[in-house]
Amino acid sequence: MNGKRPSVARAVLRRLWPKRLWARVLVVALPLLLLAMVLDPVVGSVRLVVSVVDSVLRPVLGSPQGRLIVVCASLFLGAWLGVHLLRDRFRSLRAGLVLRQHLDALHAYLGDDRRRARDLWQGIARGRGPLPSEYPMVREDACLKLSRLALEDGAPGEALAWALRVAPQGLPTALGRSQAQLRARAVVATRESLPESIRREIESALSRWPEDVVLLRLYRDRLEQDGDLLEAARVQEKVWRAAEPTQTEAERERCVETYRRAAEVALAADAFDGGQECLDAVRRVDAGAEVVHWLDGELRWRRDDLEGALRAWARVPGSAALARCAQALDAAPDRLSPRAILECCPTEGGLLLVARAHARRGEVRQAVRAARRAARALGPSPTVSMVLAEVLRLAGDSGAEAFADEATARLLRSV
Repeated sequence: MNGKRPSVARAVLRRLWPKRLWARVLVVALPLLLLAMVLDPVVGSVRLVVSVVDSVLRPVLGSPQGRLIVVCASLFLGAWLGVHLLRDRFRSLRAGLVLRQHLDALHAYLGDDRRRARDLWQGIARGRGPLPSEYPMVREDACLKLSRLALEDGAPGEALAWALRVAPQGLPTALGRSQAQLRARAVVATRESLPESIRREIESALSRWPEDVVLLRLYRDRLEQDGDLLEAARVQEKVWRAAEPTQTEAERERCVETYRRAAEVALAADAFDGGQECLDAVRRVDAGAEVVHWLDGELRWRRDDLEGALRAWARVPGSAALARCAQALDAAPDRLSPRAILECCPTEGGLLLVARAHARRGEVRQAVRAARRAARALGPSPTVSMVLAEVLRLAGDSGAEAFADEATARLLRSV
């Protein structure tokens, strides 16, 4: 279809083109005449300008000094035009070299050439040249990289100085977070820093980045050093929720342990509300943890709920919980009957507690029977041997001392 258009136009033009010669001349001459009439003022103006320039340059070019001035002026004008035309390209070239220098520094750092990386980054940080449009924050990034290098080299003062060269306003998210981390780490690592200064710096950083794991860990460590275990446990729970997938389980265990320590401190000070908060938090973090039942028992015992404490401790496996039950029963020897103890602790370990209770009441036959049943169920463990020796001693058996010595020796061999 496109190939037919020129032939049609040519046919139409051939049909409209006059046949006589004078008509053809008239058709061509009239447009040229009209164009000359329109351009005549312009041509006159150009002719006038040329005549003025000629009248000015003719006397100048007529002497050697004038020609030298014209040549110098031409060179200066050409240089000025060249500089202005190539200025943007030259600035782009310099900015590209800065970006290339930054990439070379990263390559050197990854290749363990820390000295070369430091020199290149220092050149960028202290430079005043144009910045690449692809990465306009290259100078701030170089300062933060130098701060990180200084921290790795054990120079927190230098690290803090490099980090303070970067203004936090206008930074991208990644660089702003990195600067807050480096400042806090440098302040923590500085020996001369006061605890109040450290805590204020970390809290200021957390006000901007409340979910940052690095800052949360620093804050947790600071709280533990200050003895504020309950607040440290709360922060550790945030660390657990924001931790990397590979660190989740370890942070969960640390969270449970921190709450346990905080609960012990709270209960030692008779702060039952704090202990209950720790217990609820452990249930929220890891409902199946053994420390849940342990703390539940401790809280109930301190609230004078001995039966509830025994039921809670009975859910904790191991000899430590059994010893804790025995300790609580020793504090109130006549409070619960052997039957009530067995109802609270319906386990083989509970039989040992029942045997001790019978022996203390002077019920030798029941004590020995309960101890033997527990021994058959639990086997010859050091804990069973020690309790049996205690039952025999309370029952007035003359061989109890020798049995206790044998149990102690067995316990030492098992360690």
